[in-house]
Amino acid sequence: MSGYGGGVEDLNLKVGKAAVAFIGVARPDVVTQNGNITTSRIDATVYDVKGPLGLWGVWFDYATSKGGHTTPASVPGSTAITNIPSSNGYAYGIRYQRLEWHGGYHTSLIQYGTGAASNFSGPGIGTTIPTPSLDTAKSKQFLATEQLVLQPNDRFAVMPIFLFQRMKNVNTQNDWMQWVSFGVRPEVFLTKHLSLTGDFGFDHTHLPGSYEGWLRKCTFAPQIGADRKFFGRPVLRAFVTYANWSNGFRGLVGGVPFENATKGLTYGVQVEHWW
Repeated sequence: MSGYGGGVEDLNLKVGKAAVAFIGVARPDVVTQNGNITTSRIDATVYDVKGPLGLWGVWFDYATSKGGHTTPASVPGSTAITNIPSSNGYAYGIRYQRLEWHGGYHTSLIQYGTGAASNFSGPGIGTTIPTPSLDTAKSKQFLATEQLVLQPNDRFAVMPIFLFQRMKNVNTQNDWMQWVSFGVRPEVFLTKHLSLTGDFGFDHTHLPGSYEGWLRKCTFAPQIGADRKFFGRPVLRAFVTYANWSNGFRGLVGGVPFENATKGLTYGVQVEHWW
């Protein structure tokens, strides 16, 4: 969780550390008689607790959003005066980390959220405030992720990841949508700066009454990087990606170029760097 606000972190609890923060965000495009619609959050985390196999942490987030009456022009897609109800919600989760593990790391995360806190997002992460809805209070989300990086030597590394998500909100017609995803990215280091990488992934998504299907994707990418590390950056890569998907996803994958297809091929060049 990140965003505008303030708080404290790295408080010594003897068994671990703690952080508490107040975080607020506003939607400048949605205005009620109370002003811009806002969401305020109290986020509390206990982390770096030494336990079986590695470090453990838990977090809790409480969010509240003040509603009000708004005009059609204030809410995208609205055609009438709208009453946006105030809402609140909570989210919590548990995380396991093993930061030094076979040349890489292992981390697992399970989290659950309701109402105004169901998107797990502060203003610094992805979505800020979802488009207001009469059903915001009914929103729920469960998310579990498993991620590993293994690099036993300076010639090979691999990163598998698994994700399971169930959520319902206005975008899923208040029905439960389920998403299962698995992927793996191996990397072979030919020299200090030249390597071959790629990824292979499979996704299955199900929303009752709307769509159900799968997507498979594979990528091959030779690249020039800074060193023999999986996350060594900067890196320059050329890539070729092939994907195919079930007929239930026709028109939903790949945008306009693939709107009438159930498979596709794309290629290009990427530069990646972070600091």
